[in-house]
Amino acid sequence: MFTRFAAVIQLGIAVASPALLLGQEPTAVPGSRVRLRTITGTMVEGSLLTVGADSVILGGEGGRIGVPRATVQSLETWRGRGSQWRSGVEIGWLAGFMATSAVYGARMRNCIGIACARVVNWETYAATGALAGAVVGGLVGAAFTYDRWDRVPLVPVHPQIAVGAGTASVGLTIRF
Repeated sequence: MFTRFAAVIQLGIAVASPALLLGQEPTAVPGSRVRLRTITGTMVEGSLLTVGADSVILGGEGGRIGVPRATVQSLETWRGRGSQWRSGVEIGWLAGFMATSAVYGARMRNCIGIACARVVNWETYAATGALAGAVVGGLVGAAFTYDRWDRVPLVPVHPQIAVGAGTASVGLTIRF
């Protein structure tokens, strides 16, 4: 009975988790480090101070920077630093595998007779080299870091039209 219950719970978590994660979009809150690109291509980076009705105000090294909201093309929030250790492991594994395979092939080229039986087989040779290459590659890749940025979805423009007795008004709302 417990096994069935646990299986149902695990299945529920597995099915619900992606749906819950999809609802978690990055947001830009005051005080967070942001980077925005204007429609002219200018990149502005700083700490978000306020988001007004007509401008975004960032605090930077040179003081406050105001950017009109109408000119904001994209907005990203900083999510920490990442490293290239995974790429380093992959490249190191491949390099180690190829290097040890080449050394094994060169060593076995002139092998004749009983001496060949004492040589380690190719699979062990290649696996050892690949593992060593992966460790070294991972350490080297971890030394290369970069900033991770998540794009904050910009809510599309919402035109608003209100018609009353003898009056008409048009509004435009742009939100981050």
